[in-house]
Amino acid sequence: MACIHLIGFLLLAAHTIAGAVLYDKTSQSDDVTHMVNDRALVFLGNMMSCTTNRTFLETLVDFGFYGCYCGFGGFGKPVDGVDRCCQTHDKCYEATNLIEGGVCYLTITAYIAPYKYNLHQCDTEDAHITCAGIDKYYWYDFLPKCSVAICKCDRDLAMCIARQPFHKKNRFHNRLKCFGEDVKEQARP
Repeated sequence: MACIHLIGFLLLAAHTIAGAVLYDKTSQSDDVTHMVNDRALVFLGNMMSCTTNRTFLETLVDFGFYGCYCGFGGFGKPVDGVDRCCQTHDKCYEATNLIEGGVCYLTITAYIAPYKYNLHQCDTEDAHITCAGIDKYYWYDFLPKCSVAICKCDRDLAMCIARQPFHKKNRFHNRLKCFGEDVKEQARP
């Protein structure tokens, strides 16, 4: 009997975590019912690919290590508008943490919580993203309130970056420069 419960749990977990995104590049509706879950980090890349007219790989290369805040972690003074978008995204993720009054139990949850969303009019100036509301989640979905909050953070980042000029020189930015002059001055004897 315990084995059957374990198998059932594993099937539910696989359903919640695995899957693929169905793209809707032409629809102007806000319908979000035909989506399937995937890992949250892949979702963010797909959202950014949609709004910036880049392939998934180009998105990773262009924004994965951009400025002081894009990618994992972040500190210092943002180098430009794109980097400010990433800084805001970092703050949004922090605000979802339960300790900060949010709905996600652990900080890492923001990076693994699958969420439901839809892409609209990708690769156009009118590209936009809709996040599914809590009513689109099932009782067995992994932390639905957290998923909704994380989706909104990622959507806002993708939409923000689409409005900013991209500066190739800020890709693979030397993060030592993020400390700023004030920190360098304090470090001198």
